[in-house]
Amino acid sequence: MGSVFSELQQLYSSANESITWYSIVIYSVILLASWVAYCWLIQPLMSPLRKVPGLPWNPFIGNMPDVMRGQAMESSSEWVEKYGPIVRYHFFFGTERLMVAHPDGLKHIMVNNSKNYIKPPGRMKAIKKFLGNGLVLSDGAEHRAQRKLINPAFNTQSIKKMLPVFESCGKQLTELWHSRYEKLHGDNNYADMEVGSDLLSMSLDAIGQCAFGYKFNALESSLKKTDDESGTTHSFQRMISGGGLSWKMMLPFWDKLPFEDVRKMNADSAMVQKTVFKVINQKKAQLEQEEEKLTHDLLDMLVLARDEETGKGLSDLELKDQVMTFLLAGHETTSTGLSWILLQMANHPECQQKVRQEAQEILPKDGTLISWDDLDKLKYTHAVIKETLRLLPPVPLTLRQALNDDVICGYFIPAGTIILLCPGVMMRQQDSFDDPLKFNPDRFMNETNDTNPYNFLPFLLGPRMCIGHKFAMAQMKLILAMVVREFQLALDPVYTYKRKQRITMRPDPSLSLRVCPVD
Repeated sequence: MGSVFSELQQLYSSANESITWYSIVIYSVILLASWVAYCWLIQPLMSPLRKVPGLPWNPFIGNMPDVMRGQAMESSSEWVEKYGPIVRYHFFFGTERLMVAHPDGLKHIMVNNSKNYIKPPGRMKAIKKFLGNGLVLSDGAEHRAQRKLINPAFNTQSIKKMLPVFESCGKQLTELWHSRYEKLHGDNNYADMEVGSDLLSMSLDAIGQCAFGYKFNALESSLKKTDDESGTTHSFQRMISGGGLSWKMMLPFWDKLPFEDVRKMNADSAMVQKTVFKVINQKKAQLEQEEEKLTHDLLDMLVLARDEETGKGLSDLELKDQVMTFLLAGHETTSTGLSWILLQMANHPECQQKVRQEAQEILPKDGTLISWDDLDKLKYTHAVIKETLRLLPPVPLTLRQALNDDVICGYFIPAGTIILLCPGVMMRQQDSFDDPLKFNPDRFMNETNDTNPYNFLPFLLGPRMCIGHKFAMAQMKLILAMVVREFQLALDPVYTYKRKQRITMRPDPSLSLRVCPVD
């Protein structure tokens, strides 16, 4: 034993003698030179993606400064103009990625070969700390099972039953604005109001009642100038804005970082989750006492769902993941869409007047509830919403990762490639629409059967198409008609808006408008 120990000591001593600062420097230089040679000479020649046109390569920071500069969709639109609708770009440390803004390429990834493309697991880890493994973030068989369970809650028949809730929320919104106008307008015939947070509150109330049978009373608290019971609305709004954490959330351990904004985000997440469990427990209690009075909303279906083989229902954690998903993703996309729509109405008063005239002619005036047939007759209003979503989609991009080798529009794509899908950029291209940067709702007034459906993708398409797109369209149409029927909307000259990408692409700063009641 002693001889073995002695030999080990000799080896250790020899190793120490051979390792000098000089040798460390030499080995480091050789290693660095080898890495540089690989990066600049071998990798560009051997890359499977080398035939895809794209940006100059940087092995350290990639093209990320270009990605992050300017407004949302700005740099990617410039890439398409310069390189075409399929572009090779580089993430940090020179990792190659693709950007696809071609209708055929998007169709291939989202529809034809959708099973080959998943959401990148690494990127999803950060978001799952908020949403859990609900419908938006699940993949494969799990996603298909969840979607099959949830689909009935968002079909046309279910949406029709939600219209009274949408209308009630719309009335609360207009009452709030009338009340605020009376207090703010002074000697003017208008009042400058921050309305972005009102739209968030209204959307939260709507999704809460329609999907979960729960009243957040967010708009009512605004009308009464009181905080809602749990402070959930404010926590939601801070979480949606990202709390200034956009770059930190790319780190797998971001929630452990010793920063004030991280602490606040964790506190907001805890607040929202507390409310979510309250919603679930309230629903369970209702179902135990009043099973014959089921509303058949989303949470009813989730709580009562049973596995066909085991007979087990969803755990509280699984229920929490789904409720978090629909509360955050559901009300954020709708409120953001409405913000862009109302901003376009303020920018285009002639279009606003057409929407107003249509609403005054079609919406009931005798207190009768707005019907599905009424909504269906709002043709120009529908066109305004589609044109806004074409130019300013709340979700202009999404990420996918290839599971297996594939070919997209003639380019070989190796397994593992991360692809940035950009339907928002595609919808702004001349190949998709004539005069694409012009706001022109009339382009959607005379659609024909030969219109390419893959040129208009604000809700994506295929198995991962937004499950709530009918919900969102119906709510936005009804709220737009109700608001414009009662108010003239103009720009507040204090503000100019930019497209800012967070969870969704939102107006920055939050929307403020010059509001005046219609005579």
